[in-house]
Amino acid sequence: MVTVAIGALAGWAFSGALVAAEIVANVWGAIALGASLGSLFVTHEFDASDFASSPNYSFGPISNTMSQLVPIFVVYGKTRVAGNIIYQVFDSDKKEVQDLYILVGEGGITSINDIMANDQNPAELEGCSVTTYLNTTQFTHDSRDPSGARPYPDNVALICLTLKAQESLNGTPTITSIVEGMKVWTPNGFVYSRNPIWIILDILCHPRYGMGMGAVDGTGAYTHPNWDKIDYACALAAANYCDGIVEYGPRFQLDFVMDTCRPIRDVLADFMSSCRGYMVQTNKLEIYIDAPVDTYTREITPASIVEGSFTFWQASDEDVCNRITVDWVDPDNNYERVTDVFQDSDDIAIRGVVEKSFSLLGVTRSGQVGHMGYYLLKGSMLVRNFCSFGVSFKDCDIQPGEVLTVSFEDFTGWVDKPFRVLSVKDNGNDVMTVTCSEYIPEIYDDSVMEVPVHIDTSLTTNYKPDDVEDLTITEQLETLQDGSYNLIAKITWTPPE
Repeated sequence: MVTVAIGALAGWAFSGALVAAEIVANVWGAIALGASLGSLFVTHEFDASDFASSPNYSFGPISNTMSQLVPIFVVYGKTRVAGNIIYQVFDSDKKEVQDLYILVGEGGITSINDIMANDQNPAELEGCSVTTYLNTTQFTHDSRDPSGARPYPDNVALICLTLKAQESLNGTPTITSIVEGMKVWTPNGFVYSRNPIWIILDILCHPRYGMGMGAVDGTGAYTHPNWDKIDYACALAAANYCDGIVEYGPRFQLDFVMDTCRPIRDVLADFMSSCRGYMVQTNKLEIYIDAPVDTYTREITPASIVEGSFTFWQASDEDVCNRITVDWVDPDNNYERVTDVFQDSDDIAIRGVVEKSFSLLGVTRSGQVGHMGYYLLKGSMLVRNFCSFGVSFKDCDIQPGEVLTVSFEDFTGWVDKPFRVLSVKDNGNDVMTVTCSEYIPEIYDDSVMEVPVHIDTSLTTNYKPDDVEDLTITEQLETLQDGSYNLIAKITWTPPE
């Protein structure tokens, strides 16, 4: 049976040689062709433009949106959220008091805490108040609601504020909060979880904002994953591996805000990359983690291989990275994006810098970043050998992700050399082509790499500039094409001497 793998298989993330060997690099194109694929790392190398329109992940100050065109956010794990302004009204033309509704995201979240308005706690300011709703229903009504139709739907998380202009708070401030996100299906029921596997299942299964692969009750409400489509044992094993305790806590966690319209393949790429996950499609969808193995599944010898089909190659120097940069979100830096650099200084001294960048914006723990930095750098430096061979279709039960041994002593000198299967592809004529990268146990030892370079983009907090003179501020409203408003402040001053 032809199988398809989706995710982060070791070696694939770096090997341009695999593409040269005509292995399909586009994951979802591979699915459409019924072929095999490789790692979502390959299609999801860091690209800043992926999040250029994101209010939470774009470079620059975090900000609220105010648009009917913005999708309802979906929040997973624990992270800072700047939501969408869906309602704003002033008490008078003086604009001294305003009511403001911030849509945080899909409802059914766990908590909303540390609400800030321009870094001020509005609940502690004179004339201000805050009310939160974790999941609105038809019975939800806020005292600030206008007469007639309320300005928010059911099944959303909401922050309602009354703000009074004062020295520390004026205009339309940026409203942020720390959110513990969606309750997702787990073996213990629908609970708050930061486990990437249960979150991935939620995206695959939820009928409203996911792919609809779950079971629903008579009212259309999501009840649990459809185990006729998804392999439960594989998902449970992968989730347990993520929960394994290492020196910095659970091995893998995921904290992420889906706040822009993006293809589901890109969302899955982000989620899978946070935990080295991949999927294999057979009669069911199977979810795995690229993890160490205790035993090898089989031995491949010349007798197992279709005659004349065996080839092998090594990664070129330009494919072997000695510097990895990882973009992630740091709660200790006010949940801003930061970049850590992991490198092999000895190899850089010999070959110069060969660098690749990766986006792990679903990761918010420095220990997990160091773990992934170790895995990515060691994988690039140590996984050098690749091979491809044909086996008879009737004898092929090999699946992507499994680790087998290859013996081809006359041609390569390999005797029982372990390899991880990257892809299995139907080439016609009853021949399946299997492509593998060498398996190096060392890259899976849960080491955390120290960060030799941490790129800090935060500003100095104790810096105070000299006072300016002749300061004037003019305020005006600009009407946008979608009917929303943009508040503009024009400021002039005389610089200090």
